[in-house]
Amino acid sequence: MFSSTEIADMIFKGDESIHTPDATQDLQVFNLLMALDGKRTVRAIAEQDSYDFDFLCEKINQLHARQLVVVLGDSKKPIPKREVDAILSVLSAFVGPIAGDLLKECATRMGHQVHQIPKVQTHVLIDRIGEFIQPRAKAAEFKKQVKGKLDANS
Repeated sequence: MFSSTEIADMIFKGDESIHTPDATQDLQVFNLLMALDGKRTVRAIAEQDSYDFDFLCEKINQLHARQLVVVLGDSKKPIPKREVDAILSVLSAFVGPIAGDLLKECATRMGHQVHQIPKVQTHVLIDRIGEFIQPRAKAAEFKKQVKGKLDANS
């Protein structure tokens, strides 16, 4: 069983086979399983989807005990420096010399320093950066190039 302190920054994903209302027989559990998308921390789900944090922790612990959800990797392991450098390199091509400051601002808004952003939140960082790039087509191209560069580096 995870404590509320431990669980806050963890990321869970539900078992794909139970993502239907018929399989869960409980709409509340079904909605929770849909929220556990493997991309957001428990804290983010509570804030963004208006769940009571203690309720959410209790339900996730129950689901985890029944092996209906899994923890995705080490939620606190930071994005490797080479990946941060790859993101910064692509960002520099799009926004020029303010790339470093923009990266720092996005990290701060996520509650981290650049080299402390959890790896499991790489996509969140890229999306946040993309919000600052206009027009939207240019932001989409930025995301595509970053994904390509990260995939090539892995």
